[in-house]
Amino acid sequence: MTEAQLFGAAGILATVSGIAVAVAIFAGQPHRRWWFVGAGVMAVIALGLAGTGAFDSPPQDTHVSGEIDSPDTSSTTSRSTSLSPPTTSSSAPTTPPPAAATTALNTYLDVYYSNCRFSPSSIQRTGPATIAGKPYGHTLSQTANGFTTYFQFAVPVTHFESVVGLVAGSALQDQQVQFEVVGVLAGGGEKQLYISEVICQGGIDQVDVPLDGVISLGLRAIPVGNGGGPQGSAGWGDAQVTAPEPLQCL
Repeated sequence: MTEAQLFGAAGILATVSGIAVAVAIFAGQPHRRWWFVGAGVMAVIALGLAGTGAFDSPPQDTHVSGEIDSPDTSSTTSRSTSLSPPTTSSSAPTTPPPAAATTALNTYLDVYYSNCRFSPSSIQRTGPATIAGKPYGHTLSQTANGFTTYFQFAVPVTHFESVVGLVAGSALQDQQVQFEVVGVLAGGGEKQLYISEVICQGGIDQVDVPLDGVISLGLRAIPVGNGGGPQGSAGWGDAQVTAPEPLQCL
């Protein structure tokens, strides 16, 4: 029994006793012993009520009016988590390997000329020759008469280079020559790609020109001054073209 219940029972007992005394006094009963009996009965009843919790405060409803109970989502969350399909990590995009670089091939024109024998031609000899004191293993020895020799190509060529000068043992001591390179274009027509200064005995020049759009290459040795010189006196030392694949004769 709680402290509040004890105080309640005591109050009830005091009230009942007071009522019994008042009734006995005002009624003028000679047998006052009966009020003591009534007071005792009432006290027993009060104690019994206190023991059964009749005076306890009713349970308080902790639910606040207007609030909506949140549904219990723990089981749903657990179920949805267990049923979720396994995630697969996306692999990083693979970078394609770089394209293989095209291998450029250089072809000496003296070898190409010997294989294909272009005609008409002012080329007299091919192979080793000395120009301005230096030997060149792949030389086109041309007669300086202004006649152009053309080299046709079955595949695109991209570059031409050569050293030009008078061939030792063939050129005259006072001989002078100009060297010229022309290109025949795929769309038709011819354009000058290179022309040297006047070259004398012991002089040289370096030729290095692109061949974009060129399908045929022309080499020409132009005599200067006293006219032409001996056959094969104008040399194209180590003349070569660059192409993506080996050259084939047309």
